[in-house]
Amino acid sequence: MAVRCMPPAEYVCAGEMESLGESTHHFGLATPIYTHFTSPIRRYADQVVHRMAAAAIGWEAPAATLDDGGAISELARSLNERHASAKDAERASAALYALVYFRGRTVVETGYATFLSANGLTVLVPRFGIEAWAFAAPSGGPSPFRWCPAEKTLSAVGCQIRTMDRVTVRVSLDTSKLHPCLALELLDDASGEPLEDVLRERSKRDRAAAATLPADVHPTTSGSASAAAAG
Repeated sequence: MAVRCMPPAEYVCAGEMESLGESTHHFGLATPIYTHFTSPIRRYADQVVHRMAAAAIGWEAPAATLDDGGAISELARSLNERHASAKDAERASAALYALVYFRGRTVVETGYATFLSANGLTVLVPRFGIEAWAFAAPSGGPSPFRWCPAEKTLSAVGCQIRTMDRVTVRVSLDTSKLHPCLALELLDDASGEPLEDVLRERSKRDRAAAATLPADVHPTTSGSASAAAAG
């Protein structure tokens, strides 16, 4: 979660450092520039670094392309594009296999709220490595939650959800649309029932209980304002 606010690392040509400025600084390593390499059979970027290192220590003469800053810059851009494409393919593959796994299957699991808005939240389910949207009111009616933009919280009677709070969700596959997608439903921790239903029933009971109170003890806006003014 901590690295999501950071831009992805990119390959650059060291000769471009002055023109690129601060954008090349590595946040995690706290260095303005660095290089790395692993096995040269893993990716082409590592082979280029190996050849540069070999030329730097006099192991072998540098290839003509290694002396061409423009060619290296273009190569770095190409490597960045290929890396981004590989990441996109990796995410798409994981999403596809998640759909296959949950086809005809429903699982109740623990998740964590990673993003909240007025109509729901994004939930990360670590067990399956998936992240999907959970509606505050999946039935389509008014939300039982109150949204606080300043605090980024969803609140209801006896319930409050904040970023990184643990939640219980039911994970299933929604096939009602043209393209199937994962569906997450918030559940009440105690009963295992849909959280929307539990909150609506709880609110209904509270309203019924308030209606039985004597008129002189009913909380009213004008009474509260008078008390505040008197204080």
